[in-house]
Amino acid sequence: YSANLISMSGIGFFDVFVMPSRVEGFGLVLLEAMSFGVPIVASFTEPIPYILKGYPNVECIDFSKPERASILIDRFMCMKKDLSFVSPYTHEKMVLKYLDAYKKVKFL
Repeated sequence: YSANLISMSGIGFFDVFVMPSRVEGFGLVLLEAMSFGVPIVASFTEPIPYILKGYPNVECIDFSKPERASILIDRFMCMKKDLSFVSPYTHEKMVLKYLDAYKKVKFL
């Protein structure tokens, strides 16, 4: 648990998060980057575009064209982090939402 908190806090220092996955499960690390307002350059591999839908500083691209990735990384590195998107998703609020969801499932 403490190692996870250390890794998450480190993500907040990133200028840009790059995820060129060809195969991906859920991609929890994307949510961690989003929670710190870090701009993201990621592949079109499902479910990545779905996870990132609505996030303001993201580009999903074809990583077989590295010049496009390079341009986006340079652009995002010059941007200020946008935290307006993450305010409804603080750790405290998400824990409460998960607990509420578990209670609803338990009583179905």
